[in-house]
Amino acid sequence: MRKEITIDWQPVEKLLAENTNAGNLLAILEAEKIFQEVLHSKGVSRRSKSQENLNFIKDIFSNYQGLQDARLVMQKILEVPSLKIDEEKTKEILTNYYQAVTDLQEAEKISFYSRFSMEWKKWLKDWKKKLYIILGVIMAFFLVVLLLDRTSWGQNFTQLVVAIAEFIYFKLLIIVGIVIGVIIIIFGTIYYWESKQKKEKRQIQT
Repeated sequence: MRKEITIDWQPVEKLLAENTNAGNLLAILEAEKIFQEVLHSKGVSRRSKSQENLNFIKDIFSNYQGLQDARLVMQKILEVPSLKIDEEKTKEILTNYYQAVTDLQEAEKISFYSRFSMEWKKWLKDWKKKLYIILGVIMAFFLVVLLLDRTSWGQNFTQLVVAIAEFIYFKLLIIVGIVIGVIIIIFGTIYYWESKQKKEKRQIQT
């Protein structure tokens, strides 16, 4: 069971109190950080916090559109660090963030279905590129097999690979197995005789 975290909004207020554009930007980023921490405390993976994934739990928020707008501005700040935002707009964004954080804190629990949906969508998004790579490798493999089967040099190469594989699996591994077996027998015999001699010495001493 995840523990509820205490909201510390003072860092946001201190940055806003600087009355500078840099302070406004940093206050918004700090608010996003607090929002993510509270979201994580509710069982949402740190990888599933995109605005698209939050659609699965939008009913929790009393002003979901305001949260969306605030996070869009936050994303612009990350893309354009020199972005200009006045104090009035900053306060509006921070109010939306604070309301979202409060809504999350008051929510009893995010349903398993919602969390699973977010994780599943994130997994599918991450695997799109990997899927293309896997399909590309498979297609390349079948192309190589086709070339090996249809060309004389390919058939010769295949026979060579098969011969090497047969040697490894049917000869080399057997030889290695025999060698390992002999080594085990030798060391086992040595250990047995040393143990026997030590035992005999103890008997003589007693």
